[in-house]
Amino acid sequence: MSNRPRTASAACFLTACLVALGACDADGSRHDTGSLSPVAYEGGANLPGSGPLPLQAASGPRSGLATELSNAFREAASSAMPAVVRVQTERTRSGRRIVGPRGSGFVLDYEGHVITNHHVVAGASRIQVSLVQGKTYEATLVGSDDDSDVAVLALQIPEGESVPFASLGTADQVEVGDWVLALGSPLDLEFTVTAGIVSAKGRTLSVGTEGRQTALESFLQTDAAINPGNSGGPLVDLEGRVIGVNAAIQSTDRRFIGYGFAIPIDIVRRVALDLMDDGVVHRPRLGVNVRDLSDADAEAYGLERVEGAWIDGVQEGLAADRAGLRQGDVVLAIDGAGVATANELTTRLLQRRPGDRVRLTVRRFADTDEVTVRLDEFTPSRPAPARPLRVADEPAERVGFSVVPVRSGRLEGTRLVVEEVAPGGPADGRIADGWELASLNGTKISSLAEFQRVTSRLEGGDLVSLIVRDADGAERVVNYRAQP
Repeated sequence: MSNRPRTASAACFLTACLVALGACDADGSRHDTGSLSPVAYEGGANLPGSGPLPLQAASGPRSGLATELSNAFREAASSAMPAVVRVQTERTRSGRRIVGPRGSGFVLDYEGHVITNHHVVAGASRIQVSLVQGKTYEATLVGSDDDSDVAVLALQIPEGESVPFASLGTADQVEVGDWVLALGSPLDLEFTVTAGIVSAKGRTLSVGTEGRQTALESFLQTDAAINPGNSGGPLVDLEGRVIGVNAAIQSTDRRFIGYGFAIPIDIVRRVALDLMDDGVVHRPRLGVNVRDLSDADAEAYGLERVEGAWIDGVQEGLAADRAGLRQGDVVLAIDGAGVATANELTTRLLQRRPGDRVRLTVRRFADTDEVTVRLDEFTPSRPAPARPLRVADEPAERVGFSVVPVRSGRLEGTRLVVEEVAPGGPADGRIADGWELASLNGTKISSLAEFQRVTSRLEGGDLVSLIVRDADGAERVVNYRAQP
């Protein structure tokens, strides 16, 4: 390595690397705006008469801003996390229980309603919801909507208990570049927080007519890491308010590559209220096909900006047709709020209800007019009900395993060992075939009759606490809930 003296620019670069918050003039001199210590002389010598000194933390205006941002992340996460849940499902296949998809969600209100994604719970026969503080509840499906990918659950909360619920914001006030946090349980990493910014609004992931232009046509895009398991979890602002529901990623291998998508909370709230009231979503219908304007369209219509929703077709006899709208009209605003794209018009309509009257600002060639339209309704569709799980009616089904007596010898007597662990049952993954059962809920188990007596008193959801000895003879304590 060369021993040449550092140039002024090299000294400036080194100082910038070590100090970060200092600055160098063109001649290499240093301004101390918050420093690391010690500061080396040219050639790397320390201060005269001193030995090596430890580096000190940076301070100054920039580190102060970083600390403030870190504090904002911390406060937003601590505010939102108590209401975040992990969702686990079971399904029935060929008469057997199997573990279904796992996802995330958040508690919506004090009654214990939970928001998650439709694709997390679709077809589930059993749903369990866990909170960050460790409580697990059985949940029932209130309603689920495939088009918007929103589902509402109801927690079975024991009398006298309560659960924390989320604070809701609005996606309308979010701007591209705003910091956001994604919360959930991705890849079985429970209750994780990732940070990023809003990369885009109104992002379209699929192409369709108005009949399919639901919340899935109007995502918030973020570069906060979202992976399988995040589905249904909240996207929150730096106040800890939910502004979206994480729903999708764009990837070739189902892993995050920088593109995550969340359903705006304004649409989720509207869908959830319908599901809680009626079990189905009532979607307003304008009765048009729309597309974005081109620059040629804007020039032909004398518009200063390439903004608006071009009506590409009007469906006969529906709301738009009755109001006199025509193919080629351009919708510039709805109820006085500007419409920049076709997707924005659809998104704003999704927040209305069938029967509502909306005022559209319409451009027809060189003329601009106001048109009032009374919205129709798309025919609601109900999702197919999940096949219910068969209720466990045998003691071994409730605890999720069967036992068999094994003679240990004249002095040891008979012991009970696990004969079979039911696949997908509550004990699956917790104990294994061949392990010895020593105790169940505090009672020493030494016979089949004793096992039957203790397990027959259990009901679905009751605590099952086992003391077992594994294949190496090590004693283990295993706790879980009995099968419904």
